[in-house]
Amino acid sequence: MEKIWIVVADGVRARLFQAEKRTGPLIERKDIANPDARLPERELVTDTRGRGNSGATGERRHAYGEDYDEHDRQRAVFAKDLAKRLEKLRAKGELELLYVIAEPGFLGLLRGEMGKQLTSCVKGELHQRITNEKVEEIRELLPKDMRGLGG
Repeated sequence: MEKIWIVVADGVRARLFQAEKRTGPLIERKDIANPDARLPERELVTDTRGRGNSGATGERRHAYGEDYDEHDRQRAVFAKDLAKRLEKLRAKGELELLYVIAEPGFLGLLRGEMGKQLTSCVKGELHQRITNEKVEEIRELLPKDMRGLGG
C-alpha cells in the first residue's frame, strides 16, 4: 500500500489530500489557512522601521529595510510550517510519495524548507494556483498514473 499525499498550496492556504493507492480515492485531510497573509501590512507591522544616517556627517537620513514586505515574511513562515507538517507525516511513515501543486513563488519557498528526505518523496510538482478548485479539477492536473483517484 502506497501512502500518497497531494499538497495544493499558495501563501494563504494549503490543502492536503491523501490516497492509499494510485487508483484509490483522493481524500482531503487538512485545510490549513494563513489568515495573516491577507491582512493589510499596516495591521501586520506594529512599529515603524528603524532610521539611520548615511555617510560620516549624517546628512542623509533613511529608513532601514525599505524593501521589506511583511506579507513575504508571513508566506515564508507558512511554508516552513507546511514543510514541518509534511516532514512529521514522512517521519511517522504516513507519507511515501508527495505531489505538490503550488503557486510558483510559494513553491520555491516550500522547496527551500523541505529537508533532503522529504524532498526525495516528491514525485511531481506543478506551478499553479488552484487552492480553491474542486477535488475533480485538482485530480485532472495530476500525472496520468494518478488521475484514477476519486473524490
